Amino acid sequence: MKLGPLVVIGVCLLIAFIGLTTQIFIFWKFLGGFTLECMAILGGFNILLGLLCYNFYLACSTDPGEVPPYWEPPKDPSKVLVIEVKKNNAGPRYCRTCKQFKPPRSHHCSSCERCVLKMDHHCPWINNCVGYSNHGHFFRFIIYVDIASAYCLFFMCRRVWLIYAFRHDYNLYYQLEPKGTELLFLILNLILDTLVLLLVGILTIYHTWLIFDNTTTIETMEIDRIRKMVRRRIVSDMEYPYDLGIIANFKQILGPNPWLWLWPQKMSYGGGTEFPIGSHLQPPVYWPPLQSTEYETPTVCTSSGNDVGRRHPTLSQTQHRTRGRQDAEAYALPTINSLVREQMTQ
Repeated sequence: MKLGPLVVIGVCLLIAFIGLTTQIFIFWKFLGGFTLECMAILGGFNILLGLLCYNFYLACSTDPGEVPPYWEPPKDPSKVLVIEVKKNNAGPRYCRTCKQFKPPRSHHCSSCERCVLKMDHHCPWINNCVGYSNHGHFFRFIIYVDIASAYCLFFMCRRVWLIYAFRHDYNLYYQLEPKGTELLFLILNLILDTLVLLLVGILTIYHTWLIFDNTTTIETMEIDRIRKMVRRRIVSDMEYPYDLGIIANFKQILGPNPWLWLWPQKMSYGGGTEFPIGSHLQPPVYWPPLQSTEYETPTVCTSSGNDVGRRHPTLSQTQHRTRGRQDAEAYALPTINSLVREQMTQ
């Protein structure tokens, strides 16, 4: 049995434990039981829990996006916005495992055993890839985890602060002092909730930064590689083609209406096989830049192990090298469309 479903069950149990034990054993007595204030606070908390759980369900159950059968790169130059090529041979991106071409921003997931549209990463916590169709659900899920955890932590800290504030009033302190079960669950939930908020908060900041630039976890690796080459003056600087501006970038993930960005909704933009590029860019745009596909850094070493130089092969040399890695991300060159062939021969 795979561990993925067990991890999802574990996440569900953690959410249920923190959500229920804090209300039953801590907040109910602390907030005065069946009062208007208590009902308002717990009502708000349960709404957050409901949205958290529903987005978690959507992130787990929504197919991230499957490459359409027999998809091929468009052959008409007027219909091509971005041509994504393999970095080690400048050929069309082709998955030898799935035996099909890869649309822009698609990658093969070894865990899901298939190619995923606009793949960000495979997330063990949802036992699913984060891709084109469920990226918004995943982002909303971690946002609601942060909000619900902060909400819960605030009232637990308020409970602890009252104990500290009235420590010199023995009569009131005796009434406020947590005992037995309440003390146990207060300590456990303070630890768990703080850890969840810290870890998921870091993850949320990272994914917010990715959406700001309209990149994915995988694409940042390619961007970092290009930037290193630019700093070394190996290639000229080139702008990342999919960055449309902050608002437009968020709309691609969370929907066209900013007022509904935190409301669960299906991906409503495009089909996942083609994405718009910056208005100032002239299509077709190659990504990664063809310059970068010419670069290789085999190091010639002396017997002492010191580097004596690097060579930068031409594109024709690159074409005759090995046709790619033998792993799930390998690419073959069964066909090179006419547009790529024309660019490579210029």
